[in-house]
Amino acid sequence: MNCLCNCQIENEYGSYRSVDCGHDYMAHLHDLARHHLNDDVVLFTTDGNGLSLLQCGATNDTYATVDFGPTAGLPLLLLAIRAVEGVIILIAR
Repeated sequence: MNCLCNCQIENEYGSYRSVDCGHDYMAHLHDLARHHLNDDVVLFTTDGNGLSLLQCGATNDTYATVDFGPTAGLPLLLLAIRAVEGVIILIAR
């Protein structure tokens, strides 16, 4: 039996902008999770649907998911997703 396990390493950190967008912090969380969970677990983050939120809350080698409500404009959301480089982004609800 195969199983897919995932772990959210941060929740909407992109909303709490710091001077450097917290990339060192996010990299630390990624490395810590990899150390304890190995490569068998899919890591992801969740942020709001704004471009700046995704840029600050995402990290390399981790899936980035986007929160959105029923009134979110999907075309604008997709444009924001395409603008972020270096991460794979999924839409989560």
